[in-house]
Amino acid sequence: MFIGDLEMSGSAGALTYRKPSGAGLLHAMDRMGAACMLYSGDSGEDLLMVASAKESGANVLFAGVTGNSLDPVEFGDYFAGSGADAVLHSVEQLPVLMRELENIS
Repeated sequence: MFIGDLEMSGSAGALTYRKPSGAGLLHAMDRMGAACMLYSGDSGEDLLMVASAKESGANVLFAGVTGNSLDPVEFGDYFAGSGADAVLHSVEQLPVLMRELENIS
């Protein structure tokens, strides 16, 4: 689902799914039949979206990605202090994180 597509079509649903609403994550989980989701993002808005989905009872983990920020260390500290489940420098680290999560379950 791309929010831009909904906005371009004039869909009233675009506002429902726009960040930081967790509705888009809940919709994706439902469509995939997923019991758990790992979402990676590089903004505070992404973190808030995951928090919103969690408040709705969804089992969603958040991996904050810092490599594109002006100050990766400071942004990593922000993510860690704000409840991120993982902090990564790059999305290229996601496969390693996924393997680690598989070993936990």
